[in-house]
Amino acid sequence: MNRLERQLQQLNHLPKNEQLKAQIKQSLAQQPMKKTFKWKIPATIVAVCSIFILLILTNPERSLQSADTNAATLYTYFDGEEGAFKAKTSSLFYTSIQKWQSEEFIHYFQNIKTLPLVKDGQLGRHIVDVIFIDNGEQRKFQLSNLDIYDVDQNIYYRDDNVARHLMIFMNLSQSKKLNFLFIICLFAIFAINILSTRYYKRLNIDTRDIFPKTASFYIHSIAIFSVFLLFAFWVFFIGPAYVLPFAACFILSAYFQLRETKHWAPSLNILNFERRRIIVLCSLIIILLFFGF
Repeated sequence: MNRLERQLQQLNHLPKNEQLKAQIKQSLAQQPMKKTFKWKIPATIVAVCSIFILLILTNPERSLQSADTNAATLYTYFDGEEGAFKAKTSSLFYTSIQKWQSEEFIHYFQNIKTLPLVKDGQLGRHIVDVIFIDNGEQRKFQLSNLDIYDVDQNIYYRDDNVARHLMIFMNLSQSKKLNFLFIICLFAIFAINILSTRYYKRLNIDTRDIFPKTASFYIHSIAIFSVFLLFAFWVFFIGPAYVLPFAACFILSAYFQLRETKHWAPSLNILNFERRRIIVLCSLIIILLFFGF
């Protein structure tokens, strides 16, 4: 036992001065309460409101909002349905939308009016919704392995060059591939959770003390799980999902987690660790929403 530990033991065995304790309590009770302005809650409300204002003002459907509106561009969505056009003019704010600027594809749709018209045109089982923007003009098509449907003019085109038509269709019908950033973000999320678990084990800390199973914990867990389910259902069964509302939900979730952690964290080190962990995880999820789907 070193000198510091011996001195601490001696201090622990000293008798308590109840009179001094009572004087301190009385002095604290007589001091006027200073009202401090809590800026975090209003700042969070302003931030969330700003996100929703951005959500309303940002309209990816308007082609003039993008910097390359004057350049010919294709936006495609695979797994379309006949009579239900789902493609959007933004691959950033919507999931499952691909942007193409291939000269071969652009030339094909620029000259699509030269293709012969057919009255009994039909679309196949697999359909690609295509938005073609050229010189600020936006046109919508549905492309299949059989014919091409002009959504705006309500007419069908049929390409006599079957090999060229099938090549265009096969390329545009490719689903959006998982990019390298998506894989890195998923790996980082998994690694952060593993490291946090090992960190608490090394310190012999029970995570139930930091995240007690209170009513707010269950409500928050159900809400986040519901958002995940809604996002997955929207992407796989409805069509392109607008990312901003889901991003706002995860930012709110991170804020409530930070508040709960501040209340239950047993030490300042744990509080700082959890703050960094929550902020990094929320940032990775936002990156996944915008760039991974």
